[in-house]
Amino acid sequence: SNRHQLRRQREDHWRFEGHSAGSNRHQLRRQREDHWRFDSEELIFKTAYNDIDFHLTLRDHWGEKVILSREVFKDFFANKKAKNGYVMAVVEFKMMNSHLRKMTSIIEELMELIDKEIKK
Repeated sequence: SNRHQLRRQREDHWRFEGHSAGSNRHQLRRQREDHWRFDSEELIFKTAYNDIDFHLTLRDHWGEKVILSREVFKDFFANKKAKNGYVMAVVEFKMMNSHLRKMTSIIEELMELIDKEIKK
């Protein structure tokens, strides 16, 4: 059935990542989240607060016409730690978005199964 196929896919993916079926998935997810939070908070945000004029970036965010030139970000990206943090954030967000799309797909399939059960 569809449900069994989904479960097998998740288990295959889990084993592919190097975990046994009995591993604590919640613990692993929590470790990944902690890693992502460290990268974003320590490597990006702390440096950004020192090197970027947030007034300009916020005005741009609010839709005001602001020129965000290289000069605005020059000091920030001159810091290799911040630049590498940003690179890792791009990688991690791609992975997170991929996981969210998979979760959305699983949820939609579960909702269909629930709807079918309710109609029985």
